[in-house]
Amino acid sequence: MTKRRFQVSLRTFAGASVALAVGLGGALVLVASSFQESAARVEQTRATLQRAAPLLAERLDRTLRDVGRDVSLAALSEQLGEGASSASLERFLATWQTLRPDYADILVADRTGRVRATASGKFLDADVSGSLWFGRGLQGMAAADATESSKAGTQAPRNVIVSAPIAEGARGVVAVQLTPRWVEEATQGVRRSLGEPGRAVAFSVINASGRAIIQSDPQAPGERAAGPLESSASLGGDEGPGLGWLILARGTPESVAGPHSDLHLLPLLLLALLTAGGAAWLGGGILGRRLRRIEAWCAREETGQPVTSLPIRELQGLAESALASIARGRSRERIVQDTRSALVRSRERVRAFKTMAGWSCWEVDLTNGRVTWTDAVLPIMPCATERATSLDELVNRLDPDDRDLMRVAMRAAIAAGGAPQDVTLRTLPVNDERAGRRLLLRMARVLDDGDTRERLHVLSREVGVVNAVKGSVSPVVGPLAAGPVEPTLERRKDGLLRSVTDGIVHDINNAIAVVMTALGMLKHYGDDLPEHSQRMVDVALRGARNGAALTRRVTSLTRREASSFGETDIASVIDDLTEFLKSSVAPQITIGLSLDDNLPPVLCSERHFEILILNLVLDVKTAVPGGCGVSLIVEAAQPPATSLLATRPSLRLTFSAPADLSKGRGLTSVANLADEIGAAFEVQAVGGSTNVLLWLPAGERQPVVQAPDSVPADELKILLVEPDMLLRSTAANALAELGHEVTVAAASEQAMEILSARRDFDVLIADYAMPGMGGLHLAATISRTHPRLRIILAGPRGHLPANAQVFQQLHKPFGFAELTLALETQADRSARAA
Repeated sequence: MTKRRFQVSLRTFAGASVALAVGLGGALVLVASSFQESAARVEQTRATLQRAAPLLAERLDRTLRDVGRDVSLAALSEQLGEGASSASLERFLATWQTLRPDYADILVADRTGRVRATASGKFLDADVSGSLWFGRGLQGMAAADATESSKAGTQAPRNVIVSAPIAEGARGVVAVQLTPRWVEEATQGVRRSLGEPGRAVAFSVINASGRAIIQSDPQAPGERAAGPLESSASLGGDEGPGLGWLILARGTPESVAGPHSDLHLLPLLLLALLTAGGAAWLGGGILGRRLRRIEAWCAREETGQPVTSLPIRELQGLAESALASIARGRSRERIVQDTRSALVRSRERVRAFKTMAGWSCWEVDLTNGRVTWTDAVLPIMPCATERATSLDELVNRLDPDDRDLMRVAMRAAIAAGGAPQDVTLRTLPVNDERAGRRLLLRMARVLDDGDTRERLHVLSREVGVVNAVKGSVSPVVGPLAAGPVEPTLERRKDGLLRSVTDGIVHDINNAIAVVMTALGMLKHYGDDLPEHSQRMVDVALRGARNGAALTRRVTSLTRREASSFGETDIASVIDDLTEFLKSSVAPQITIGLSLDDNLPPVLCSERHFEILILNLVLDVKTAVPGGCGVSLIVEAAQPPATSLLATRPSLRLTFSAPADLSKGRGLTSVANLADEIGAAFEVQAVGGSTNVLLWLPAGERQPVVQAPDSVPADELKILLVEPDMLLRSTAANALAELGHEVTVAAASEQAMEILSARRDFDVLIADYAMPGMGGLHLAATISRTHPRLRIILAGPRGHLPANAQVFQQLHKPFGFAELTLALETQADRSARAA
């Protein structure tokens, strides 16, 4: 029984969901409304400030113009003449101040700057010649702010002084000082004209020197805050005195436009939330009762009776569909039970057949190379355990002489459709067996419409081979049991053996290369040697070349290359192979060669091609032990029309022998190898002779190599990188004898240091198998840093990987002639850059 977690009723879920949706929607509306109102209030505040600053500047400017006209008229009065006494001047100034009580003080100074009379009686005889308003007043009507103490005394700072010259400055200056209240009165007038928004506007007056001389803020000092919005206007014009003041109006949306709040909408939002949630809660209750009624109907055993009509159409359809699904499910359950019972009986019959007949059944998928079977000793039901392995692992458990026969039988079964094919094979010994078993295999293709895979059903049975130790027939529990040696361990052994073999071959090749190079130099420059000495040099050089060919053949045959893909220069392989056959495999057989000029490479590995020729030669050797002559012709030819190679370029290899090869096993191996590499194969028996025709897929024909004409062969700067000291010294001497400038390096790291210091090298010759940074790694690095440098990799033929083909290659072991030819060969640009 399933443990129930916390659950709620449908009506509660519906009410809560709708209430949550309404609440989120209302919150979004409030947030959007708040954003819109804030933006509107910001615009309103900005508009108010943009009106306030110019309005205050205009009022102050108008006041200054009025005062300026008053001062200018007074300066023209005769009572301020030169003959007027101090007493008459003071009476005139006092009467003037009585008429204008908004003036803080009025004074008259002569042209030397001495104060002659004031309305307040202060500052008499004071020197005001250094005041800004006095200097400007001698030139004409002017206004200046007196925010600093003047030289007239240590009185409190004054506000604004407007001055004008008396009789064009010849008699002195008359000046009027305004009270500090005139700016505040103008500010209050501006606030009244702006209405309610203007009451919270803060004004500041900045004089020409950048100092704030007046601050007018309607808020209390503790509540004062710098508003984020501001507007400005300058004071002063062309019609009156100018002060150079800057009027700033500041304010925040909260103080100017007033605070805002959406709290009045919260009751409406709460009411909507409760109403929607309550309606959904009631509707969910009605829907829940209908669903419980459907649940009760589905729990009844008699599901065939009609469902009582429901008021909701969707619920009625859901109930009818649920009841119909229950009926179909019970019907399918009965069908599955019947099918399972039939399957159990069928598998029991198959198991009985396998047990009584002694057969083991397995399936081979040739498309993906997988083999599956069921152990006969395990119970078939309720869950039979299947085993799986790869087809290569299966074939490797057969006797090596029967593996090709296994592949031929599987291809025949595929070609025969559903007709069974029988074959008897031998297996390798398992565990403590002294001899392998002999199995009878019966295989037939699986015919399944729409299945494009190639699959076989195979029955296997022992046919009487007895275990020599136990004295009984071993039971068959799989197609081929696994041997005691793990494939991973076998691969490690092969890898270790290959590594050791490659190292030995590398050292032997270096030794042979030293001998061949030295003998080649001696032959090239030894014209003054006696004739018998020259013959001995030729014999030694021929023996060294035979040793080199033998080393290449043995290494190629023992590398166990699994892939059949690659490109092979058939002319060079045949030359080396025939020397190997004449000297080691079949010296009693004479081989005649006929090869077309400039043959394209064949699309198969060198090892597969050599095994093809070796199988044919060994069959001839077995058929004619005393020896005979065979011919080998290689030419470009059109393959048969029925072959898969009919539409592509091919090379035809014709092997003719005066012997009947049908009884040998070489032709079967050749046929299998031809099928593996995609070649066409044909055997022609004429009398006692046999002609074997092989059409091999060909690659692109290589262009004819010409000698270089841009860099003479005797002017090359060569960097030779070779870890073997003896070969390095011999090759360097040979290159120097050819007229080249040679620099040697023992490792890739040393070569990198040399190349970083010099960039004038023409050729780099590097050994492929060097310790540390290998030759291919060095070549790939240098090709990027020195793109014009010609790179030659030296290594055994067939050992270099495919990505080394972009560089020119010098096959080891090489001699003086091969070294000379490699330097005279014009490498195309693709061989000079990786």
